[in-house]
Amino acid sequence: MARIFGTGFENQDLSMFSQAPSSKLVSSDELGMSGDYCLKMDLINAYAQIMLPQQKTELFIAFKFRPFHGIGKVNLIIGFYDYASDLTGGLIINSSSKLQFCLSGSTGITSGSKTILPNVTYTIEIHYIPLNTGGTFIVKVDGVEDINYTGDTTYGLENCNSIRFGYYYPSTIYTYSYFDDIIIDDADWIGLGHVFVGGAITGAGSSTQWTSSTAATNYANVDEIPYSDTDYNSTNTTDALDLYTLNDCLNGLDVASVSGVYLNIRTSYEGGPTPTGIQPALKSDVTTGYAATISLSASFFNQQKIFEINPNTAATFTTSDFTNGIEVGVKAVV
Repeated sequence: MARIFGTGFENQDLSMFSQAPSSKLVSSDELGMSGDYCLKMDLINAYAQIMLPQQKTELFIAFKFRPFHGIGKVNLIIGFYDYASDLTGGLIINSSSKLQFCLSGSTGITSGSKTILPNVTYTIEIHYIPLNTGGTFIVKVDGVEDINYTGDTTYGLENCNSIRFGYYYPSTIYTYSYFDDIIIDDADWIGLGHVFVGGAITGAGSSTQWTSSTAATNYANVDEIPYSDTDYNSTNTTDALDLYTLNDCLNGLDVASVSGVYLNIRTSYEGGPTPTGIQPALKSDVTTGYAATISLSASFFNQQKIFEINPNTAATFTTSDFTNGIEVGVKAVV
């Protein structure tokens, strides 16, 4: 395994999070973030929670972070929850304006040495292994290690099932922060310089086998940002494939490498369909690759699949892959 989740909020949508109360998307202009949008939290109960696809025993997380309350104020950053939905530990800015690893959100274990200032944007990286003995909690700020703790790193079980950015335990402590470019991995450090670029659907791809709900062509039903459920494409035919072209999302950007394509899919079913699932699809040059099957639900829901390997070259993506054209879409499967 490797990449588990990622978002730069360029789809202007929070439905990839299981919960996101009192959180809002705002312009990232002049905030030191990438792209056009980022996440803002400025209320006592604001947070955004990610349910992992399965429980993990080791995690690497990276995100851009910008606190904006006064110096010396405690600020909640991130909390980890186990399979029993209990808070195991988290990271805060303490009253000394230092990063602090806490167990159960309130018991301070160890602090860093770097002063975290308001209205400054940082890249935070975390390596977390939740164990009662010999666990790991390492934090880097802008690539420099600030916390390195080994010992008891979980107040609950020795696993992580969900991650919450922002408020994560009952208190009067607010989260006054912006977040952007969140990436979760289970294999290695993510590093600096990660940027999410929003790709927009611009036209019909090389296969248009689903039925449009409107008189418009298929791609016009799925090109809205943020999404809309008023128009859609559907099929009751197994192996029907719908593909859509993307804009050159890297055009004009100085991007050294591409870690993967993060494809967000929104699906539902009606009645008793013959296909019982869909496979997210990505076509590069003449080759179409498919991600793991997504089971359908009777109500619309979002799920993300990540392509880290170009199906045409069986290697990591290059920037030229995007200028040469990539198509994305869905295939109906049993």
